[in-house]
Amino acid sequence: MSADQAETLATAADLIIPPTDTPGARAAGAHEYIDMMLADFHDATYRADFVAGIDEIDATALADHGAAFTTLAKADQVAMLSAMEAVQDPFWPVLKEQVIVGYYTSELGATQELQYLRVPGQFKGCMPLAEAGNGRTWAE
Repeated sequence: MSADQAETLATAADLIIPPTDTPGARAAGAHEYIDMMLADFHDATYRADFVAGIDEIDATALADHGAAFTTLAKADQVAMLSAMEAVQDPFWPVLKEQVIVGYYTSELGATQELQYLRVPGQFKGCMPLAEAGNGRTWAE
């Protein structure tokens, strides 16, 4: 991806999983993970389709707002991504899945968002989530 495409991806990723009390997708490097997966593991057709989807986000921003996606106000960026979901844009689930996988397989996602224990304690098959630690989902 070009630098502009990578920045569009990073910006969109951080809107899909924004920073809260835990780091967001950008801080976790989800966009870098996606770029690496595109370069090293996906075939040329998938790569071309994904990059075309990123280009379409920027083209829509230019057409609708007269500016690149990354320069829009956050509210406009969120509105654009929400519109993609509402109209069932075929790129939306692909983008969302890649961001989620990139985030939750990162060190930050696994250790700060999910509970990760390298060597877990005893198995408790059925217990309330509130008793399971910090109330977050366990990393697989």
